[in-house]
Amino acid sequence: AGKNKQVFWFNPENGEFKYVGRKRGQQTFTPEGGYGAGKDKVLVIFDADKKYVEISAEEQARIQAENNARSDGQLEKKAAEWAASLNLNDAEKEARVAAIIATHQKAIRDWHNAHVNDIPKGSIDPATGKPLNDVYRQMIAISNIPASVTQNLIDGLSAELTPEQVEQILDKHTIGKVAFTLQGYKDMFLDEFTPEDEAVVLANLKEARLMAMNYKNMNLINQVFEIYKTKNEQYC
Repeated sequence: AGKNKQVFWFNPENGEFKYVGRKRGQQTFTPEGGYGAGKDKVLVIFDADKKYVEISAEEQARIQAENNARSDGQLEKKAAEWAASLNLNDAEKEARVAAIIATHQKAIRDWHNAHVNDIPKGSIDPATGKPLNDVYRQMIAISNIPASVTQNLIDGLSAELTPEQVEQILDKHTIGKVAFTLQGYKDMFLDEFTPEDEAVVLANLKEARLMAMNYKNMNLINQVFEIYKTKNEQYC
């Protein structure tokens, strides 16, 4: 099977195929309307390079535009919820903050979709001499995202919010892993965990958060924090 796939949903009730798009790499597909009685669908995937099915460039562009619009709506909804959680009591400021967050989320999505498979399967880890697994291949590919993507988010938020409010938004990208992990170190070392230790560990965790914000799924985010877990444990 080739890297490029043509993906369809088949409706057994009416015999119709609905084109999803041209895809590559690991993907998750959910039929419109979800699952349940009377909603049966069959996912059909062809090797695009074999030309079993010809899809016009116009049709592919139309489907891509639909997918982007659907994804944009989901990201804008999440951004609006994050901005609303700050209780700014200023509708215009809240809208600006939501727009800044949404812009960042879309940039992460677009980079991920375009580059997640840049490192081919079978690529060798020079440190071990063994093939990289899928998670590390994706981490390496996505880590090349321009630094300006995250910096634009931080600059935009800092122009609108207090430092504490900026922290709240950054924490939402990694579902509060900084505070949760820091508390774990405090519980582990108890009285031996000095203010100096806390400052070093917290700085490392915030650095991990900045890196993890470039990834769009929790599996990759967790792997970033694992890297910094090793760094913190070496310090402690």
